[in-house]
Amino acid sequence: MFNIVTTKDPNLWSNEMSNILCGPWLLDDSLDKRANFILSDYHWSNKDKVARDIEYIKKIYDRILFDLANTLNDYHKKDYPIRYWELLLSTWLIRSIVALFDRWEIISDIKKKYKNLNSKFIKYNDLDFIPLDTEDFSTNKLYSDDWNHWIFYNIIKFLGDIQTKEIPKINFSKKDNKVHKPVLKKSHFFNFFHYINNFFLKEDFFCKNLYLSRMLKIKLYLNFLQIPLIYKSPPIEGAKPIINERLKLNLHYKDDEHFLKFFYEFIKLNIPTIFIEGYQRLENIYSKLNWPKNPKVIMTSVSHATDEIFKIYTAKNILKKSKFYIFQHGGSFGSAKFMLGEYIDIKISDKFFSWGWSNNSNKVIPSFISTVYKKKIKKDVLPKGVVISLTELHKYPGRIDSGPRIYLDPFKQNLLNFIKALDPDVVGNSCIKYNTLLGYDHIKNFFLKNSPQIRILQDSKPIYELSKKFKITVETLNSTGLLESLALNIPVIFIHPPSELTLRNESLRYYEMLKDIKIIHDNPYNAAKFINDIYNDVDKWWLSKDLQMIRKSFCKEYAQLNKNSFKEFIKEIKI
Repeated sequence: MFNIVTTKDPNLWSNEMSNILCGPWLLDDSLDKRANFILSDYHWSNKDKVARDIEYIKKIYDRILFDLANTLNDYHKKDYPIRYWELLLSTWLIRSIVALFDRWEIISDIKKKYKNLNSKFIKYNDLDFIPLDTEDFSTNKLYSDDWNHWIFYNIIKFLGDIQTKEIPKINFSKKDNKVHKPVLKKSHFFNFFHYINNFFLKEDFFCKNLYLSRMLKIKLYLNFLQIPLIYKSPPIEGAKPIINERLKLNLHYKDDEHFLKFFYEFIKLNIPTIFIEGYQRLENIYSKLNWPKNPKVIMTSVSHATDEIFKIYTAKNILKKSKFYIFQHGGSFGSAKFMLGEYIDIKISDKFFSWGWSNNSNKVIPSFISTVYKKKIKKDVLPKGVVISLTELHKYPGRIDSGPRIYLDPFKQNLLNFIKALDPDVVGNSCIKYNTLLGYDHIKNFFLKNSPQIRILQDSKPIYELSKKFKITVETLNSTGLLESLALNIPVIFIHPPSELTLRNESLRYYEMLKDIKIIHDNPYNAAKFINDIYNDVDKWWLSKDLQMIRKSFCKEYAQLNKNSFKEFIKEIKI
């Protein structure tokens, strides 16, 4: 007999049966004392399955969106097109489908491989897990132990043939139903210039959280004959879920596919209150917004993901023929093989401005790397050591970006081996630049314990701003920092475990070129030896003709900084 374990709560373990762990996020040092466990094979370790499942997820996303849009129109007595609802729902919906399908496949695989299954479960109040909005779902629910345990419980109940035993929950901290955001007060300065814009100048362009420098934003607004203003989303008080209202949702489900049947039944407990009980509040806030009334162009880098005010503002104005543009905001866009975030951004926008790459969509406009355009970084006279970029990662799988990263132990060990193989004088002048927004520090604590000889600098600044004090930047993810360093011509290497870099076919040759010139390393010991060898003359390597030629070729595709890029960008958004 076997017992399925879904979270780290020791009360969920069995002393009589072999325990099957749902995933590697349950592993920690304390498990050495528990010999009676089996780690289930993670279904998305198979990259071919990831590719197949992404196509399936895209397919059912469109189907669920169609049904959900019609349902919300019926419920709210509206007649909005599907695109209107997609602008509001897309981030929550795609992340929800990915998370639930992932957990569904985990339990389904265990059921196929083992018989006589049991599981201990904590009985929660379903209302505790209904998210307030997209941000609440993405940050507070999706990666929490309690939410994941609740999801696994509901999947096991739905699938059946697994004996369950309820146990009491201790120390569950229920969050209240308010979104605590500061009250935003418009200054007289803002009101005066907004008045000028309204009556004397144009309001054709509106942007929010657009990743451009302040000077470029000013130039952008002036090209539209506008005064640049900063618009902030007003606070929203979260609505309490009302289960009777949710039961009124008629999702018109007509299929007998097992996962879809579960998803449609479960969606009533998963859709955020901002789209059901709180939707009228959202409409009311929109009607009072002191934002441009009829912009021709709306643009952002990130606000379309979780800013509900921005999303409804954009959706309403698209109904009035506004164009909606998104500027790339992540480093693995255009190169990573698995990028549902990129797929959604292109799908919901009228134009998507990349950092240089293109694909078979006429929506994608090759542009420039907006985060560092026109920036210059000058090294200190005597830089020392290396600066290692490290970001805290979620312990639970969430999104599929470059493949789900759940095996954190190899990632941490890979970097630790690199640090230990560096010469002492290199390590003594080096640091780990660490950043987290997740509320925990598992990776940081690992390095504090296992590599005390290297200092940790907790800083939210971009690594290129810190790089001037160090000889070399070390990146650990195929992300923005790597592209920014290459674009700014900052000496950088990228270390990754061999299985962690999953690229689309058209990107392979560019990354292979970086590997040939020793920028990319898939072996931590070789990477450390390389740095030890070049440490006293980094420029000889970095400024070599071959390296610079390859760097420029790579940047032309993924981190463009052509001096005319901004002018071409202005022309494109004014078409």
